[in-house]
Amino acid sequence: MIERLLVFYSSSLDHRRIDPEHTPYLHGLIQDFPMTTIRNSFPEPDLIPTLFTGRFPAEHGIWQVQMKPGFDTMKRSLLDYAPDFLSTTFQCFIHLITGSYNLAGVPYRRRRRFDINKLRYVKREKKNYLTVNGHDTLLNIIGRHKCDYTFNAELDNLEKMASRIFQDGLVFELAQDYGLDRIQHWFLDDREKVLKSYNRIDAFIEYLHKQCTDRGITLAILSDHGMELVTHGFDIMNEIKSMGIDGREITYFIEATRARFWFHSEGAREKMVNYLSGNPEGILLSREDMFRYDIHFPDDLYGEYYFVLNPGGVFFPNDYYHPLANIYLGVTEKQQRSRLGSPVYRGYHGYMPDNECEKGFLLLLDKRYGASRDEINTIDFVPTVLDLLGNKKPESLRGIGAFNLISRGSSRAWSY
Repeated sequence: MIERLLVFYSSSLDHRRIDPEHTPYLHGLIQDFPMTTIRNSFPEPDLIPTLFTGRFPAEHGIWQVQMKPGFDTMKRSLLDYAPDFLSTTFQCFIHLITGSYNLAGVPYRRRRRFDINKLRYVKREKKNYLTVNGHDTLLNIIGRHKCDYTFNAELDNLEKMASRIFQDGLVFELAQDYGLDRIQHWFLDDREKVLKSYNRIDAFIEYLHKQCTDRGITLAILSDHGMELVTHGFDIMNEIKSMGIDGREITYFIEATRARFWFHSEGAREKMVNYLSGNPEGILLSREDMFRYDIHFPDDLYGEYYFVLNPGGVFFPNDYYHPLANIYLGVTEKQQRSRLGSPVYRGYHGYMPDNECEKGFLLLLDKRYGASRDEINTIDFVPTVLDLLGNKKPESLRGIGAFNLISRGSSRAWSY
């Protein structure tokens, strides 16, 4: 059993970019300590709910948007006639002032059809991650006074992040860096910049490992996925218009790599399904098709059909893009500065789970343990941490721990 555990969660730390030259310390750790691949069953909009609760989306319910039950798209309100750009600009200004307006880029005429179920705009603080939609997270299961969660959004602030961890009296700390993720979203086509960013993460991991060793803390490294270079965009909104489908016949929600659809007429359903079936840009999945990826929603409220792009493609424009928001983020955030030259992502993830960019990993820096499996699911993270700390897993969780205690010195190394 481990007495104190620190998990450094580096979003989008891609195993394909770990090498002896640019990440020498991490590369060496991989050779010496137990490690397992971690991946999603399906490209989830937000991994935190599944990763922190140990439950699939059909249980925790955080799946971006849900059609309001019984919503009548044929009835229009006066505001539905407002131009989309006007309504989204107004929503963006509200978000800029209050910081709490979800999905400001979705026009009012579509937005009012949805119940929004997402965490993206929640402040990244421990108190907001103790429960997710009524389900206890890892932090609450262990005990809110025994653990802490620290979030960092910029690589330049890693030192500040370090000052907030290693708190006395805790048995578990989860420190998440999101800076590498943002860098790759907007600079993945700049190889030198990306490799320098990986080198900074590598140096930070070396620092954490030394601090943990000196303090008697076990360190684990968690990556949720990689990042694929974007090569082209796909304007599916324009394709819908070109087919002459009326907005009252269809509802859609467009993310960067995933689109979902609800149909309100057989004509619209037939046109879109025929267009997307066998489309070389991606794969079309019905709600029933999603069952094999552990997405078991009992009805169509979260989507009747899903279209997932192939690696390298992104939907543009999508429901997160707005010209004014793009300019604001490009000016105010150095890690997103390349938005000013082009608003299209340079790197992305969230494709089908068999693609390499969807593979993350969990590395445990304790040679008393060995990896019990070569690959685990995101729902296995919570049971893994509980096992390591000697906590009992709630019976409602389906996941299984990833590491077994073995005799000292016989730990199995993991390689690509």
